[in-house]
Amino acid sequence: MNHELVNLSHMMKMSIRWGYIDQNVVSNVEKMKVSKKTMRFLNQNEIRLLMEASKDSYIYPLVMTALHTGMRKSELFNLAWSDISFDQNTVTVQSKSDWHTKNYKSRTLQLTPVLHEVLKIHRQTHLELRIKNDYVFTYQGERIKTDVRDSLRTVLKKAGLMGVTLHTLRHTFASLMGHQSFETTLRYAHLTEDHVKRQVLKLPFANG
Repeated sequence: MNHELVNLSHMMKMSIRWGYIDQNVVSNVEKMKVSKKTMRFLNQNEIRLLMEASKDSYIYPLVMTALHTGMRKSELFNLAWSDISFDQNTVTVQSKSDWHTKNYKSRTLQLTPVLHEVLKIHRQTHLELRIKNDYVFTYQGERIKTDVRDSLRTVLKKAGLMGVTLHTLRHTFASLMGHQSFETTLRYAHLTEDHVKRQVLKLPFANG
């Protein structure tokens, strides 16, 4: 309905400009309020089920990183080992030569003890398999470029969960941080980075 109002108002403005009518009769019509879609997020038991069900899947490190950092799908798929500092327990989300972050901004996130261990093991596996590219999440040695929906669906079936996507994990992270949305989390991260790092370490699954 709102889309139609915008189009109609535009037509009215053009008609006024061309001299066909004198006024825009829809300019004062209020747009309908659109309720925000309820976003699915996982409770602690569902998180446990998901982590257990994904342990034997190649997407396990991906799922764990999404849960522990709240990164976007595109950020996960473009994450490189050079973005991760095991010494400083950080992961930096930053643009690459063939991809850029939203608004071209970079940010540094805290690695939880659990995620630190998961990624170190994952890194060792990459070295043993002699995977040549620098991307963290790969399939059969190649960077993941498309959705992992089918693999995630298999994991969800095993866990007995429904309606979960990588975006769900992003919102789950924000919810556990006590924020209504991930955008709020980012605002707090920009203003009080040390506080957010402390909050991340308090996540119910951060320390195993």
